Amino acid sequence: MFKPQLSATDLVNHLNCRHLTNLDRAAAIGTLEAPQQWDPLLKILWERGALHELQYVEHLKNRVANQEHYDSWAAFKVPHHIVQS
Repeated sequence: MFKPQLSATDLVNHLNCRHLTNLDRAAAIGTLEAPQQWDPLLKILWERGALHELQYVEHLKNRVANQEHYDSWAAFKVPHHIVQS
């Protein structure tokens, strides 16, 4: 049985065009071939995003390796003299 996994984009697309939902479903189950689009700018954005994610993961690994821990709640602590006012 076909159980689609829908995203927020799928919902927005459905609200804008119900026919698109039928086309997407047909492409997902294989009764219709999905259109092939090539956008070189989209490829560049995808590559930059992937590179950014890799660099961020490395940054996090380095922080853990260097044990750079901090109190994330420190910024939210109210000074003692304000609490007593």
